[in-house]
Amino acid sequence: MDLNSKAYTVAPDNLLRGAAHPLDMRTIEIKNPKCELVRGALIKVSSDGIYFVAGDVNSESEALTGDVMSILGHAVAEDSSSETLTVSVYVSGGFNKSGITGINDYALTDGDILSAQKYGLYIHS
Repeated sequence: MDLNSKAYTVAPDNLLRGAAHPLDMRTIEIKNPKCELVRGALIKVSSDGIYFVAGDVNSESEALTGDVMSILGHAVAEDSSSETLTVSVYVSGGFNKSGITGINDYALTDGDILSAQKYGLYIHS
């Protein structure tokens, strides 16, 4: 038996950054954006408690607003059959700014970085 053979390969992404901050995950229900989501998408919470992906728009094509409260942990395929999606998200930890995304060409702002820190998410350049 060859114990030195390669069993699998891992393609590192650029999302996680070090172990200076504790990393924790949980599942939440988000407003379904009707598009494929990638790992590292910012999840925000509106003033009325609805979780949504940064860059999502409401039915009037107006961008939804809220604080960054988590980061999507795994890619999620498009699902047009449901109003909500149950997803795994990071609720604390250190992250690379270059690994963070949104939808609809969303651009991460300094305000997003500051609001994320309130929830224990530290986004580094």
